[in-house]
Amino acid sequence: MIESEQVELKRQYVDDIKNEAIGFLNTNGGAIYVGIDDDGTVVGVDNCEKVMDQVRSSLRNSISPDCGLFVTICSEEIEGKNVVVIKINKGSRTPYYIKSIGPKPSGVYIRIGFSSVQAQEGEILKLIYNNFVSNYETEPSFETDLTFVTCGKAFEEEKVDFSDPKKTSLGMINPVTGEYTNLAYLFSDQCRFSIKCTVFQGSNHSAVLDMQEFKGSVLDQIENTFAFVKLCNRNRYEIKDTRRIDHFDYPAEAIREAIINAVAHREYGIMGSNSVKVFSDRIEVMSLGNVVPGNTADLMKHGQSIQRNPGICNVLHRLHMIEAFGTGIPKIFDMYEESERKPELQFLNGGFLIVLPNQNADSTDSIRQDDQPYNHPTGPSARADAASKVKSRDDILLDYLASHDGITKEDAAGLFAVKPARAYQILEEMKGTALIESRKVGNRKVYYRKTEPQN
Repeated sequence: MIESEQVELKRQYVDDIKNEAIGFLNTNGGAIYVGIDDDGTVVGVDNCEKVMDQVRSSLRNSISPDCGLFVTICSEEIEGKNVVVIKINKGSRTPYYIKSIGPKPSGVYIRIGFSSVQAQEGEILKLIYNNFVSNYETEPSFETDLTFVTCGKAFEEEKVDFSDPKKTSLGMINPVTGEYTNLAYLFSDQCRFSIKCTVFQGSNHSAVLDMQEFKGSVLDQIENTFAFVKLCNRNRYEIKDTRRIDHFDYPAEAIREAIINAVAHREYGIMGSNSVKVFSDRIEVMSLGNVVPGNTADLMKHGQSIQRNPGICNVLHRLHMIEAFGTGIPKIFDMYEESERKPELQFLNGGFLIVLPNQNADSTDSIRQDDQPYNHPTGPSARADAASKVKSRDDILLDYLASHDGITKEDAAGLFAVKPARAYQILEEMKGTALIESRKVGNRKVYYRKTEPQN
């Protein structure tokens, strides 16, 4: 046996074993053999239990963060002699460091060649970055029986291939093992991650009006959350001359961008749900996971950001749900350009919060469509009653068709404040109810109000 990048030999237990362990934790893992000389000569250990206790105590008391899950200590017989073997996997919470020194060059070690050496500041920053940029997407999915009804429809609507070879190129199937990855799991119908939505009465958490949790494909989570929150987006209107001008509490596209941002950039390696909280004066959209180091509020506002989940962003881009990487936050601020109250970006311990202010919260001089105090339907039956008092999508579309000669999915996207893919889905659903029909006009599909047959 000889030393290598992943093998360290020690004739006897010494205190600097902790440095070697840190080097393996911060790099690619390895093993330390106590009882074997540097030249490979097996000398053995007289009392393996004592040495194993010393190693456990040293690693537990000297290294931070805790590395117990990544270390196995045992005894083995090699060439007729007992040696202690410390098997170390690469840690998931880098950088690991000597607790009494802290995460600075004198306390952080990495493996270079056959030795563990002190890390430079740039190398420590890289370890910190690697800790935040998730490998979750590329790891194999624990769920293997996955279906893609929602995702398949979305790809079909955008006329994008979604065959197994395409799933492989997107990173949903491992090209070596043929197994589904966690990226596939996130877009599958079986995804158990969720977004929890809560509507509160007033501007604090004292009274809950409604709660919903949306699971399934992240595409369903985005659409269902957006539809739920839109119920809270009241409209204030004013009359200027003969024109009516609408002023919604929130720009619909800002709500959508905030929800998509939360899904695309959350840390999926930790348990929990993203959340959307609606208050009378604001909407708070929380994405789990600390912001990737290097990201700042100013950079985000200017469209510069470090992606945590490039696979998710790539799929959303292919489906035209995001136009380009890093444009979501600037778009949100652009939509509030003429508003006195501006969105806020808050970097929290364990999460990232986007706060959208209610543009009408301080308005008292104009008429609202809803003259009642701020409210939201509670429970399924109450939501159904409330929905019946609001103009339905069917009515909105039929009103539009009464004054326009047909509508395309692009027109419908603007009418409903959704993406073209979702607009197409809405139009096809309404077509199934026999309210409208479609005809090909050149290369485009145009929808018309269905006419009654003449007797």
